[in-house]
Amino acid sequence: MNSGFPNRNAIATRKILDEVAIALEKHGANTKTVHAIKTRWSVNRISEAAEKLNVPLVLLGFLRSWGNTLADEEVLEGLHDWNQKAIPDHDITCPNCKNHLVLNSPMDTIFMARRTCPHCGEHLVIDDAPRAA
Repeated sequence: MNSGFPNRNAIATRKILDEVAIALEKHGANTKTVHAIKTRWSVNRISEAAEKLNVPLVLLGFLRSWGNTLADEEVLEGLHDWNQKAIPDHDITCPNCKNHLVLNSPMDTIFMARRTCPHCGEHLVIDDAPRAA
């Protein structure tokens, strides 16, 4: 099993890693990253990857609290609930590298947001606000 994990329960660790992989994949993690999360990355490395993907702070909080302030069961429940939320996906294309991205937002329209593309590392601004004719 991976080193750098806060618990000794291999079953709980596996379930948490599965939920982390689902969450980060929804935020743009590629197949190689998802595989690394499930097989060899430490909690610190997973948190760093989540930061680079600009995941919401709530999700990052679950990752950073694993083994610190939250019990495994709480982390697992929080991640599972996060992954089950009905938050709309917004399909966009990075204007820099032209890769497809899926952003989650509780808003029907993203009026303004700034993200870093996980593929090319460039900044992009999302502005879907309706315009007057």
